[in-house]
Amino acid sequence: MSWVHLDPDTHLHTDALVRVDFKADGSAFGEHADLIVIAGDRLVDAGEPISTIAGLQQLRELVRGGAGSASWVLVRTPGTTGDTQNSFVNLHCVARVEFATAPDGPVARVTATNGTVVGEVHQPAALQRLRDVVKT
Repeated sequence: MSWVHLDPDTHLHTDALVRVDFKADGSAFGEHADLIVIAGDRLVDAGEPISTIAGLQQLRELVRGGAGSASWVLVRTPGTTGDTQNSFVNLHCVARVEFATAPDGPVARVTATNGTVVGEVHQPAALQRLRDVVKT
């Protein structure tokens, strides 16, 4: 993995980064990113949201759309339907994947290395990536 340079004073190793949640807001850029990181055996909010152009660009490049090609998958809150969320999970931090069927189609619930469910994958390309990863 590598380092993400979110701003001149904030550098985060991607091995510690579990989830990135992009959220629309009223800022000049129209969005910010909330980060969930591993801290020992817990998952914690990384603190202040990332709202700089450079930081948001670095995070967008890191997740690459969430289809799994870059070890990041698009997730939604478990039990919801549709793909309206803009959240991504790092496959390197996933310890368990449970495949199931939701009202809107096949899904995979992903659990982090500490046992916390961090999201549910619904996007077909990301589901296929998870199936491929589980086989290896």
